[in-house]
Amino acid sequence: MRDVALSDYLGFCFAEAVKGRELADGYSRQVAERRRGDPDFADFSTPRFRIANLELTIPVLVSDVEVRQVVRFAMEREAFERAVLAEAGRARAVLEREALGLGPDISRPDGARPGAQTRQAMAEFYDELAANAHPLTPESIVRERWPTVFRAVLMESRAVPDLVRSANAARELTASTPVVADLVHEHTVVEHARLGHLRVSPLTHVVATEGSPSSVFTIKAELVEEGFFLREIRTDGGATTTIVDFE
Repeated sequence: MRDVALSDYLGFCFAEAVKGRELADGYSRQVAERRRGDPDFADFSTPRFRIANLELTIPVLVSDVEVRQVVRFAMEREAFERAVLAEAGRARAVLEREALGLGPDISRPDGARPGAQTRQAMAEFYDELAANAHPLTPESIVRERWPTVFRAVLMESRAVPDLVRSANAARELTASTPVVADLVHEHTVVEHARLGHLRVSPLTHVVATEGSPSSVFTIKAELVEEGFFLREIRTDGGATTTIVDFE
């Protein structure tokens, strides 16, 4: 489908109207010059085509609309770190109890301060989410950064050495990744949205055959004539020269 920006279409229609007026004015000038040299028409005014208002009613088919959104990851750093570390702590508690042969524990993970490696991994995770140029699709960042945080937390376990290499660690990492991804999506917000462009099809046969009440709308635009006429020039000596005397 051949389509154009609505602004280009309206601008072209008005430009064509102005060109029509320019052609009419040019012809009026030619008439004025002929009459000026003809004694029989010397006292006649020159007729001039004038449109006080030009109204255009144009049906068009909307072919494409782009909406631009400003989206960002809006979760505060401290809140994000608490939530992510809580999920990592939960997984670590499960793995520790399984490694020690203990049953499931419904108590909350301990709130021990994370080590330097975990803090660095968390900072890098958050910074990359905050700087993400495509915040609606953070999955690649989660897949890359969450395992680093997860393993850093497991390596800090004092209960079981080499917990990160346990057979069940991969299971917990796989299970917890969607949880972290959901957390990120939950705190990704649309700050505002605006229309990027509106493209329409001005082809009459397309509007008639492919249009529907929801895709066709009518443009009603009005061109109002404004300006001034320069009829005479008066010199410093008081002499007056008539340029064109329009009706």
